[in-house]
Amino acid sequence: MRPNSKDGRKLYDVTNKLADLFHRTKAPDQWVEVWMAFTSGSPFYGVLRSVQGVLDELAAWRKIAEFQNQEDLDTIRREVETRRKRLGADPLAVLKAKVENEVYARSKLAESYEHIMALSEGSELVEVQSKFLAFLMKKLAAVEASQKSDLRAKLINTAVELLGG
Repeated sequence: MRPNSKDGRKLYDVTNKLADLFHRTKAPDQWVEVWMAFTSGSPFYGVLRSVQGVLDELAAWRKIAEFQNQEDLDTIRREVETRRKRLGADPLAVLKAKVENEVYARSKLAESYEHIMALSEGSELVEVQSKFLAFLMKKLAAVEASQKSDLRAKLINTAVELLGG
């Protein structure tokens, strides 16, 4: 059975409504899940792709990465403000470093950047690689020793690609 454009349009409208709902209710993980429907790994991708005016996969990954990055920054800001008010709190610089390490250790932004790099080319690829390198350096400081070798390898490979080698 081949999907028709009405099915695709309905799915697109429902997907957008769900994304709006999760954004308003501050449910970031569910918001990202909804936007994953616009990526090639989704069972709905074929139907959504047939709709005129729907975001392409690269645009969907960009939107996901932008959202995840903003969510990480907002979480860091909120947590630092909350922890500063605690009795016996560490100095601001120490507190901020701890919170950043916690947030970057569990962040899924690297996956989004990897997908964007796979779909990008030219100057956009260079820009994404630069952002990916900056993120990996932050994440490298935050993860456990057992995960550092994989991150280091990704960091080195991306740096070599960025430098054109």
